[in-house]
Amino acid sequence: MLQNIFFKVADILVLIVLSMSLFTDLKDNKIKNIVVYPFMLIGFILNIINNGITGGLSSIYGILIPILLLMILFIMGALGAGDIKLFSAIGAIKGDSFIIKTMVASFLCGGILAIIFMLFRKNGRERLVYLITYIGLIFLTGDIIPYTNKSNNKANKFPFALAIFSGGIITLFLG
Repeated sequence: MLQNIFFKVADILVLIVLSMSLFTDLKDNKIKNIVVYPFMLIGFILNIINNGITGGLSSIYGILIPILLLMILFIMGALGAGDIKLFSAIGAIKGDSFIIKTMVASFLCGGILAIIFMLFRKNGRERLVYLITYIGLIFLTGDIIPYTNKSNNKANKFPFALAIFSGGIITLFLG
């Protein structure tokens, strides 16, 4: 009984942090620390209360997995720090296995959303040429360079919180 309540509370917390982060990303083009950090702490505390050390470890792994797996995308400029922190907040609440599923679902949703955005913006060919050029530069120079720059930053991006929101919802309802 108490376990069921915990899972429902955790699901509600995930829905809240996803919604708040999507709102701030759409409004300010930024996922704010004031949104995600409290959810990391709450998730960690709830997991310790519910499952002791095991729950605490699952929460810590849920925080660390996105950081470790997505750091290269952050270094390349393909993913923002707020996106990684949002994944970590979800991981803190729901644990390590849930965050891995959510990350996979989010990147699949992100690919679909990218195609939709390119269709509406009619810039698919331009984006493909940019991607191929970028990959070629990495292989030629051996340097990891930012994927985006200030001149193409806004017009060719979409708020990735939309993909994380979609992936999180899918994982919640399928998982």
